[in-house]
Amino acid sequence: MLDYTGAMQSWLAAAERGSAQAQYKIGILYDFGEGVEQDYIQAAKWYRLAADQGLSNAQYFLGRLYANGFGVTQDFDEAVRWYSLAAEQGYKNAIMHLGKIYAEDIEHQDYAESMKWYRLAAQDQYAPAQFSIGEIYMRQNNSQGYQQALKWYFLAAESGYAPAQFNLGEMFANGIGVVKDYPTALKWYHMAAKQANPYALASLGRLFEEGRGVPQDFALAHMWFNLSSAYGFNFAQTERDNLAQKMPPTQIAEAQAIARDYAQNYFKNKS
Repeated sequence: MLDYTGAMQSWLAAAERGSAQAQYKIGILYDFGEGVEQDYIQAAKWYRLAADQGLSNAQYFLGRLYANGFGVTQDFDEAVRWYSLAAEQGYKNAIMHLGKIYAEDIEHQDYAESMKWYRLAAQDQYAPAQFSIGEIYMRQNNSQGYQQALKWYFLAAESGYAPAQFNLGEMFANGIGVVKDYPTALKWYHMAAKQANPYALASLGRLFEEGRGVPQDFALAHMWFNLSSAYGFNFAQTERDNLAQKMPPTQIAEAQAIARDYAQNYFKNKS
């Protein structure tokens, strides 16, 4: 375990001599409260010293403080400025956050600009960027957009990215941009479910409860809803509790046992 007291003393000496890396590391300690009391104002101070020297890590984290209003007045223009400086040096998180700001912030919303940054991040098959490109195409709500979304979701899903696998399951289960295909939907839902994706788990519960694409099975539906609720999806908890009212105690016990077995087999390293 890192000796934070000793590290702080060492980094302070180096930071005062102008070491950008040391300044950045001190910023991290204050930002996340590692070995010191969390202090975003101090984090911003040390990040800025390093960022002004061109350190991309510090530029990104300073941008993050401005985007969230931590230790500084929230200012998306400043966030964009610092993210851009880091992105110009190839810092992946900064590139992704630029894409997110231009996709989601109302004042800066510019899908073309967002797409530019996401495509840059996707050049080395980075699955979260591929997924984000798919998300922008989905917002077009037309056949052409759905086809492009499928393409990008497939790329991300084949790399094992659970949110993309879930979205493919949704598209095939509901016939969005494709012919409705429950076996394919189930395949993608199961792939995401094994990674503890709560939405995929709940979608499997819904299919088994309604008997869509699979034989109706309340025990399995309860199992999937139960697993989803364990990962914080409140809708799944409500669905599980409603379903339990239709089930005898022995069937509920069976469902709980199946859920424990599934979790033990697949979720040991999930949190």
